[in-house]
Amino acid sequence: IVTMAESAASHAGAGAGTGAAPPEVIERGTIVIDGSRIACVGECDTSGADRVVDVSGKTIIPGLLDIHAHHLTFAAGFLPPPQRRHESARYLVYGVTTTHDPSARPDPSFVVAEMTEAGRVIGPRTYSTGYTLVCPPHGPVREIRSMEDARNHVNRLADQGALSLKDYKQCTRVQRQMLAEASRERGLTLTAENGDFLYLLGLVMGGHTGWEHPIQAVPAYGDVSTFMGQAGATYSPQITLTDYPKGVALEYWLGGRDLWQDPLQLRWSPWQEIAARRSFVKKPAREFIFPLVAEGAADMARAGGHVVVGAHGEVDGLGAHWEMWALGEAMTPLEALRAGTISAARFIGLEQDIGSIEVGKLADLAILEGNPLEDIRLSADVGMVMVGGNLFDARTLTQTWPFERRYGPTPWTNDDIGRTDVRADDYWDRRR
Repeated sequence: IVTMAESAASHAGAGAGTGAAPPEVIERGTIVIDGSRIACVGECDTSGADRVVDVSGKTIIPGLLDIHAHHLTFAAGFLPPPQRRHESARYLVYGVTTTHDPSARPDPSFVVAEMTEAGRVIGPRTYSTGYTLVCPPHGPVREIRSMEDARNHVNRLADQGALSLKDYKQCTRVQRQMLAEASRERGLTLTAENGDFLYLLGLVMGGHTGWEHPIQAVPAYGDVSTFMGQAGATYSPQITLTDYPKGVALEYWLGGRDLWQDPLQLRWSPWQEIAARRSFVKKPAREFIFPLVAEGAADMARAGGHVVVGAHGEVDGLGAHWEMWALGEAMTPLEALRAGTISAARFIGLEQDIGSIEVGKLADLAILEGNPLEDIRLSADVGMVMVGGNLFDARTLTQTWPFERRYGPTPWTNDDIGRTDVRADDYWDRRR
């Protein structure tokens, strides 16, 4: 048993297992972990605990989810993935304990997922749709002419390990509906690529469980948010990539933060990736449209729909926080946290196991140094992270429970890249 004792446990959807609706914030409490799952929340008996971890004054939230995390999409297949994989590590460093890639090759995406589950790759719990189900001209055809075709596509991917599928603009509404029905029969969620309003209405009425990318017609009027809310639709806006001509939100975050001066980024990213991001410049907030997109998402959530965090793999790990912060332009901090936790878990059909701190759920936790309910931008200051009862120092990924293990070498780093001293031109020519 691991006990997080005497902590300020502010989080979305915490509960004490009483059967009543759980409180959303527990100001001071204890969390007891038994193996990989939560055994008690709130006032708990800690006698007999194997270990007590005192996190007084910190904030515990559920482990975050990024349900549009393209850290598998372009990975090389047909070879075993490296056990020290910086794309996976970066998510865990920022408290993201579950990722979902809605478009990736089955190999290596399902291989990475299984190696992570076995503890051979250090990173978040990892899911993928495998190949998307597309219609020309968007990619190689996955033809659906009958329910049998639809079932064959669904079953093939589910048998390989998919728990959700991606419909990338199937050619006709009939094909989309057959795919939705086949997904329901197999118990899989079905996401889709965004389109115009009429296309989205057809998706929701036809049984798709969600869609991705922003509604960029702003403002989104009340008839849209009311319909989507009453339908319980799930919307993954990827505000990070909102409307390039009007100022993509990614520019806003990169223009205001020099990742080259961020020690976490330098430690857990190849320096070439950080260098490639330095072309962005800071622009005034009035040049960006993403706060208006966030307003439409907030209206939909308040009408009964579900808005979730997905950062598109633009900046692994940190991007999930930027997506929450962008939503925070219109949402309260608690609403934004919900988008990154329980609502995101619902999007991939895992809300019974992850997404909130409740008895019986998997012990996925992020322990923050500050309180994001006071300022949502404190969500990225992660001190410790737990995945399925395994506790890590979030900055070094040294595992501290139930056994101790250092992360080991980070072959993608180069200490000389971070040097800021001045050297003579002949420094490397001198004899040593």
